[in-house]
Amino acid sequence: MEGIDKILDPNTGKIFLSEKFYINSNTKPNDLKIHFGQNELRSLSMGNGWIHYSIKNAQIAGEYFIFIFLFYKDFLKTVSFAISELPFSETSWNDWNKEKEIKNKSIFENWLSKQIGTQRSFAWGNISTILDEKSGSSAIVLNYRE
Repeated sequence: MEGIDKILDPNTGKIFLSEKFYINSNTKPNDLKIHFGQNELRSLSMGNGWIHYSIKNAQIAGEYFIFIFLFYKDFLKTVSFAISELPFSETSWNDWNKEKEIKNKSIFENWLSKQIGTQRSFAWGNISTILDEKSGSSAIVLNYRE
């Protein structure tokens, strides 16, 4: 997606992963499997109708992304993602510190504002940045409405 600097569409809630593929509330797990490849996409069933699919180091518009797609009974409810200029590497709790994650949250907030402005609630859902100390990470979280 060279030359494209906005991957989020605030009018529709679409996340453009390439010029020909986007994520929205109608995306199904099989769409992700086809786009990313069965072997690249990880899945975790929560045993209660929720299944989380994740992909690490997806390259879009010159940046690296980690995406977690949360489905309930094959309906996409939430997309959580983080962004980096460099590929993500394996980390441990020994690498974590609160100041770093506060900085990451600020970076994500600035990125989000450049993408869609300051509005965070829309007809299709909402989007925000979070710092989750329990998981040891910060992220951008997009929630689709029913």
